[in-house]
Amino acid sequence: MKWWIKWVLLAPLLLALAACGGLSGEIEARAGKVKNSFASLLQMVDTERSAFTKLQQNAEAWGFFEPYATRENWAASFDTAAADVKGLQKRFDTEVQPLLTANNEKDEAKLAELLTGLEANYKPVEDNIKAVKTRMTLLKTGYEQAPEWIKQARQHMASIDAAATALRPVMDKTKKDFADRATDIDTRFAPLSKFVADAKAQLALAEAEFVKHQSGSEADYAVFADAVAFLETSATKFAELDTDYRADLGSLYKDFTLVLRDMKVEYAVTIGRSSWYSDSDWDSTNDYLYSPVKISQADFEYLSGLGVGEGSGEQGYLAGYSSFWGTWSVKSNIDAGVWNRLGLDADQSWYSGDDDSMFFIEDLEPVYFHKYAEISGTNVTEGKWEEVDEDEYGASVDDFGMSLETKPLGKFDDEAVSEATPVGIDMVGDARYGEWQQDSSGNSFWHYYGQYAFFNNLFASDNRYYRSDYDDYRRWRNDRGTTGAVYGWYGTNRSAPTWGSSGAYTTTTSTYKSSPFAANGGAKSVTASLRSAGEAARTRGPGEAGK
Repeated sequence: MKWWIKWVLLAPLLLALAACGGLSGEIEARAGKVKNSFASLLQMVDTERSAFTKLQQNAEAWGFFEPYATRENWAASFDTAAADVKGLQKRFDTEVQPLLTANNEKDEAKLAELLTGLEANYKPVEDNIKAVKTRMTLLKTGYEQAPEWIKQARQHMASIDAAATALRPVMDKTKKDFADRATDIDTRFAPLSKFVADAKAQLALAEAEFVKHQSGSEADYAVFADAVAFLETSATKFAELDTDYRADLGSLYKDFTLVLRDMKVEYAVTIGRSSWYSDSDWDSTNDYLYSPVKISQADFEYLSGLGVGEGSGEQGYLAGYSSFWGTWSVKSNIDAGVWNRLGLDADQSWYSGDDDSMFFIEDLEPVYFHKYAEISGTNVTEGKWEEVDEDEYGASVDDFGMSLETKPLGKFDDEAVSEATPVGIDMVGDARYGEWQQDSSGNSFWHYYGQYAFFNNLFASDNRYYRSDYDDYRRWRNDRGTTGAVYGWYGTNRSAPTWGSSGAYTTTTSTYKSSPFAANGGAKSVTASLRSAGEAARTRGPGEAGK
């Protein structure tokens, strides 16, 4: 029986079977485990409640814990924990159980997501159930090990004090080096200063309770234990804050500029082949994928404009390779030039016994690249081509030759400008980079010092930054800070840009004219390639023309 006859007869049955797919045994077992966990958690609540009730019957033990149990209302914690478990159980009944009952495989991903959410609550709920036992252990240990605990608390405070003391000279030097940022430096130190004050206050509480402990009077071990725990946590957190603050101060001494030097698009197509033995009584299709082939934009647009597997000349059936009376031949259903430029070897990885085949587009996509220059201090590092995703490439359509991120000296890292701006304009007006001079007409322009002269070339223009440019840019920066808007600055008149991919200065420079970006048509080509990419079929497969 010919394969296509079998397919016609079997297709309705296969489709019916496919439509009846249920949930996997694995997901059902996982759901059953989650459902059973609720009973286990409620049993845990009862066990802990019983242990607490039994404790109250032990006069000696209860005498120590009673003040804390009363003040912190330990008894209510068991009801709260039970309510938490029942809340999870309700979520299972209302969200998970209906999907289990429906038993539809299309719900499996959603079901897995819901189960993950429930499972993530196990540890917090268990911690709440055991909260009383955990609290009792903490207080009892604080009582038994009070001398060791106060010693550790003092050590933690000493480490915090030492770190704060070591940080002070660094902060003072930075304020001296960047006097205009002194207030900001103090403001950023405020959380660390408060941390030190809070730690000292907690140590004072711990010391007061320890004095009572030593004298045999009634100490509050809840206050003592909580203060000691605070200091232990504070030592770690202050070390983290110290590291972050030092990095903040250090960022003032560094500058950074990332320049988009060039952009390009390459195009690739992956061709697949299905082959079979035409007289076989069973489905014996064999599939093979060729390595991706680089193609021109014109061939890309041609291939992406084809239909999908509806017959001769369509994308699902680019060509056939078959044997007729022992003679093998390839019959192309598309433009002969395009087919030949694919350069495919029809005999490659052929399966023995097959005598017919079809070629189809498996994947068709553009590949996007950026080339950057990184500037740090007086060092300029020209980068290599880097592949970027379609969204990033599309977002930078107007940004050829622009700085994508800039942070001058005297700015914190979180103050960097992350929108497109003319290269070096953020350094204008800063006496560390240059000075204002006047041209022959008396117009004020910015002159970079010799070590920063590379900015004159990297901003893709031989023209200078005049004060009018700088004033407009500063207004843009101020507006940006006020409104929070995110957009680049390409000059005063956005509809007739000065800088960027379509800028009057940029497009007249040799840097732009010799770039692959310009050679491929500039900003217009970016828009066209993105549009073509959106229209192109991705992972289309063999369509309907194969066996």
